[in-house]
Amino acid sequence: MKKNQLTAYLLLFISVLIIGIPAVAQKTGSAAVQINFKDLTGKWQYLKTTTVLNASAYIKQPASSGDTTRKQATTTSSVNRQQLDKSKLREISKGTSVFKNSSLEFFPDQTVVKTNANKSDKYTWKKKKNTLTLKNLSSKEKIKVEVLNLKSDTLKFAENFESGSLYIFYLRVK
Repeated sequence: MKKNQLTAYLLLFISVLIIGIPAVAQKTGSAAVQINFKDLTGKWQYLKTTTVLNASAYIKQPASSGDTTRKQATTTSSVNRQQLDKSKLREISKGTSVFKNSSLEFFPDQTVVKTNANKSDKYTWKKKKNTLTLKNLSSKEKIKVEVLNLKSDTLKFAENFESGSLYIFYLRVK
């Protein structure tokens, strides 16, 4: 009798496991959450910026190997010191300065006004999945950001560079 009960419980456990695993995997899959861009319209105030650096992108690549020993000595010394590439640092600092201490006001006609202390720039925005492309109307410069989180009162997006990512947080102004 106990052997039959144990077998029944084992079969029940295995069937629940077989049925449950695909359901859990489907629910927690890596599919991106769709953002409802209707919540985007309104005025947003800058909160903070977080930078995540890709350290391997900053290390200068060694020079091509030369025939002379002098060139080879220079190559090994630059690899040993692991000097950082300053141009890639400038790239991410420029990205930081674009949104820092600025307010954004999104309009339903797909325009946005970015206002710093006394300067305002007008952009158009286009959405594609979870990506927003902002295009400056005067300089034609394009900024591509990935919207990570959009709720009724918070906005979080990322601007990705070769040297790292920039996460920018905004709060809705009521």
